[in-house]
Amino acid sequence: MNMRIAMGLKKDYGEQSKIVALGAAKLIGIYDPNKKNLQGLSRKDCGDCISAIGSLDIEALYQPVPKICPTIKKKAKERGIKLMTGTCKTVKAIIEHLCDLKELK
Repeated sequence: MNMRIAMGLKKDYGEQSKIVALGAAKLIGIYDPNKKNLQGLSRKDCGDCISAIGSLDIEALYQPVPKICPTIKKKAKERGIKLMTGTCKTVKAIIEHLCDLKELK
């Protein structure tokens, strides 16, 4: 998988940051595999998270649990953002296991 992916984070510890569901996130981490770059956005700075990450050319959103808020699901679909899940608990695990993520339907 070679797409920019966003994920919810509690605190910014770089690649060691723990991933949480977007609704519980204080930060949004955005990983670009082409640039091998991790960027963090404070949730208070982005307002409507899906709109904000949609404007950043995000191609996927990682949820650590298979359940997702219907509003997030609807807005992601409207913007063409794939919803992904898997067993990754840290940003480092996402980076190392991008190929193992599954798309939520």
